[in-house]
Amino acid sequence: MFKVFLVDDERIIRDGISNIIEWEAMGLHLLGAAQDGESAYAQIKSLRPDIVFTDIKMPGMSGLDLIRRLRQENVNAKFVVLSGYNEFEFASTAMQYGVKNYLLKPCDEDDISSVLQVLIQELQQERQEANFYKHALEKTKEKFLQECVMRRVFFKEDWLQHRQLFHLGNDHVRLILFRFPSFVDYTTIFAISNVSKEILGERDMLSSTSFGNSFLLLVRDSNRSNIAAKAETIKETFNKYYKIQSRYIISDQGQLEQISELYDAIQNCKEDGAKYSDIVNATIAYINENIDNEALSLNWIAKEILFLNEDYLSKLFKKETGETFSHYLLRKRIEKAKELMSNDPMSKVYEIAVQTGFGRYPQYFSKVFKTYTGYSPKKFKHTITGTSS
Repeated sequence: MFKVFLVDDERIIRDGISNIIEWEAMGLHLLGAAQDGESAYAQIKSLRPDIVFTDIKMPGMSGLDLIRRLRQENVNAKFVVLSGYNEFEFASTAMQYGVKNYLLKPCDEDDISSVLQVLIQELQQERQEANFYKHALEKTKEKFLQECVMRRVFFKEDWLQHRQLFHLGNDHVRLILFRFPSFVDYTTIFAISNVSKEILGERDMLSSTSFGNSFLLLVRDSNRSNIAAKAETIKETFNKYYKIQSRYIISDQGQLEQISELYDAIQNCKEDGAKYSDIVNATIAYINENIDNEALSLNWIAKEILFLNEDYLSKLFKKETGETFSHYLLRKRIEKAKELMSNDPMSKVYEIAVQTGFGRYPQYFSKVFKTYTGYSPKKFKHTITGTSS
């Protein structure tokens, strides 16, 4: 619903326009009216109407002065000038301030309604364009953050453009990494993004993205304790309303150009007694939850789930687990196959192959199974049931 404000020194005009239009039926809300430019100026700045009807000639501050001052302060309302027959010169001057609509007094319901319908269409179109631009801008910022953590190489000009995009100036940044017990869906990510934006404020929440069981925030640096307090509020709010536990790590401060290094530092943090870093834990969790996916690969997890460089993830995984990703994946698939056959010795080999990510290739599954166990799937089931082949 768009908001309207009236300004005219003649009460009969103010009351006439107020009463002649069915505002709510047109999707409008009449905020109020003022009898002079000075009081209108203060109210319009405070109320921020979308449409303003204003007389040109008024005692004290004129309608033109009112429009000029509000334009200088970036008030982007649509102005409708109310003009007498001998005031066309004033109306012409108003056009210089972006005023496109004027009405000759006295004006009737049809005149006012016609102008309002045009303005409503303009406002709706502008709102749609603004929403589209805002969404596109958020996606651009998210993509930038993803590319930073994936170690894309940026040139100096790129960094300058992104500093301007974030309105950073010389400000430093920090990262806040939230971690959840398991992978979170799009609805949950959308919710925590909105919660974070509300608590941090649009100025300080620069960007966000998600991967696996993590949610990453890029924020404008201020006082670390202040950022920590807000991160704790986000955590508590999300737990209270969505019943999802989380924990978070705040990076050191750094320049925008140091995002990759800041991200590495917090990603590789292990909790006391933890066997693996969170990034490796997230990889293992995704393997376990998608063991039946034939397309599961290191490349897929790195690029689509964790937003990491594939080579970096490969080396980190090997360093912490002691085995390559491909070897680990095959081993886990064989272990899952053994578990399935132990639970149901009557299961078909092709069924086990499908459930462990070998797809519809039971011969290949049997070959790999024998390589790892020394038994064919059929022989393995016989050892479980105690029967002979």
